[in-house]
Amino acid sequence: PVTMAAQPLSVLTVFFGELPPWLPLTLTSMELNPRINFTIIGDATPPDNVPPNVNFEHIPWDAMQEKLSKLTESRVVYREHYKANDIKPLLPELFPHLVHGFEWWAWADLDVIFGDVLKFLSRAKENAACCKDKEVVCSKRLRRDP
Repeated sequence: PVTMAAQPLSVLTVFFGELPPWLPLTLTSMELNPRINFTIIGDATPPDNVPPNVNFEHIPWDAMQEKLSKLTESRVVYREHYKANDIKPLLPELFPHLVHGFEWWAWADLDVIFGDVLKFLSRAKENAACCKDKEVVCSKRLRRDP
């Protein structure tokens, strides 16, 4: 595995249920970004031949809801797996070990085919709009206005 020092970015994905049939394409695109650490959080069993920069963080659906309930100090009950998308901004708080040591973090979906992500990270460093450390500042104005 590549060390965290060599990887400036941690990309987190949440997915519960049966892995999609296009996953091999997504994994290949992740593998082609070897300086990025990708983590798929959910209840799926990892397929064979997972690239070295891709990890699976196993957590059952009920345990994820319990973890979220504890963090938010409220009762969280999701009936559908797609509701996992709602928690993406909270992933660094729910799984701090997955972003520790990285300069940047992001979230993504499994239906993404990644290009050369780090090519564009330098632009984000010049004018950060969100996802630097644990601070989240998402503003179209910050991106639009100097």
